[in-house]
Amino acid sequence: MKASRVGLLLVLALGAAACSPGEQTVSWLVVLDAPTATAAGDVLVLEDPGPRVTLFTDRPHRFAGLLALETFVDHWDAYGFADVPPNAAVVYSAGGGEQVFVVTITSVAVAEDGTLELSYRPVPEAPGDTAGRPC
Repeated sequence: MKASRVGLLLVLALGAAACSPGEQTVSWLVVLDAPTATAAGDVLVLEDPGPRVTLFTDRPHRFAGLLALETFVDHWDAYGFADVPPNAAVVYSAGGGEQVFVVTITSVAVAEDGTLELSYRPVPEAPGDTAGRPC
């Protein structure tokens, strides 16, 4: 697959420790993007990825921010993703329309040429009709 205008929405639980008893942990959503990507085998290569990732939370916290891509990659294990890999929705333009596939990202690395390499495995589709199901 060679695709243009690629975006990833990673559903991640980043920076999540509660600071005091009764306090809720914060789960972050992370957005990565690149003008083009290539998938070969079980590796997705984002070509010329943006230098930052966008972070935001859902309700009730509603925080947002930016994080350097290298910091995100360097702290992959510290965020707990080696133990519990995050899922990602990969959205890309191909064949005149947008396509989506959902994967589990098992590792990330910035290659010497500056591309971002994400090893992945497909997430199986839910059985039956999932329309209208919020969770």
